Amino acid sequence: MSSANALNSTGCSYLPSNYTGSFQVYSSTTDVMPFSVVVAYVPGSVQLPSEPSSPTIPSNYMVTQNGDFVPLRNLTGFKYAFGTGYYLPNTYFSTNVLAYPSVLSVLNSNTVPCSSPYQSVESVAYSAFYMPSSGSVSFSAYSDNAIEIYYKQQGWSSWIKALAGSGWSTATHTGAALAGSNTLSSGYYQIAVDTVNVCHEGLQAVSVNGIGQ
Repeated sequence: MSSANALNSTGCSYLPSNYTGSFQVYSSTTDVMPFSVVVAYVPGSVQLPSEPSSPTIPSNYMVTQNGDFVPLRNLTGFKYAFGTGYYLPNTYFSTNVLAYPSVLSVLNSNTVPCSSPYQSVESVAYSAFYMPSSGSVSFSAYSDNAIEIYYKQQGWSSWIKALAGSGWSTATHTGAALAGSNTLSSGYYQIAVDTVNVCHEGLQAVSVNGIGQ
């Protein structure tokens, strides 16, 4: 409801006006969890390198771009879906597929060069999260190429493969859904998503739940 005193001929009030009414506000708590991303061409005739024990771009790969992106984040997890060409109209983990971040334009093209010396492109996205208490964390991924989610608690020397290598050994051009679950103790953790796009279009969709604030 609203009311106003007399208006002049131009439609503007020349006397004090009072307005009353009501509205509702809806809110949801979110947190920012930026990822730092490194992209490199795989050298030589290698189409799919062996799955590394840690998410690190090998020194002999040609790093072409660095950048960052912020996925959808809430108090219990995060999710994102990045793809090229064919995958852009689709949805994974209730997330619409977006083009790879513009700063990572080498991943934003519809194809990855398949002729020597560039047989594939690798990207590693790094971030961190905090577990306020111990709990079960679920890791899910969908990719048409090789993918692995790594994590380690602050102070650990070795990374844990959340997907246990299934995302690397079953890499296909048709896509595969992958999942893993582990109980993590409280503390700070590093997390990384390592993917290799082996020619043609690519998709990288990830969902992690249970990581706390």
